[in-house]
Amino acid sequence: MRILAAVLIVMLASCAAGPPPASQPASLLVLEPPFTLMGNAAARLVTAVNSDPRYAIEVYEIAVGREPAELHMDGAAILEVRYGDGMVDVDGRTTKVSPGSVVSVAEGAALRVTNTTPLPMTLRANVIRAKR
Repeated sequence: MRILAAVLIVMLASCAAGPPPASQPASLLVLEPPFTLMGNAAARLVTAVNSDPRYAIEVYEIAVGREPAELHMDGAAILEVRYGDGMVDVDGRTTKVSPGSVVSVAEGAALRVTNTTPLPMTLRANVIRAKR
């Protein structure tokens, strides 16, 4: 239950931050990290929380193009569809998804995401892993 509460706090904090005020000088703005390729998808780390000695939480933004993407999560994950429609297959179980859909992925599960829209499908992945 504490893990779920931590995930929800990270999700809410990442949504509530919003853009910096217009009065803030450009030199103080922090640019978002660039996307890196993950097979047929692109991903970037949004935030990471490592304050608990047993668990680490990482939040990623993932963009999936026209080709299906086989993704590997380094732990269990909660995926939220932010934009686009498609299919998410977790260990052979396929779910049709659209903005607002949430899919859970067990640690080590095979994950395949298929985008059915002309623009990239974007996901927010909250990954929870045990520290070893």
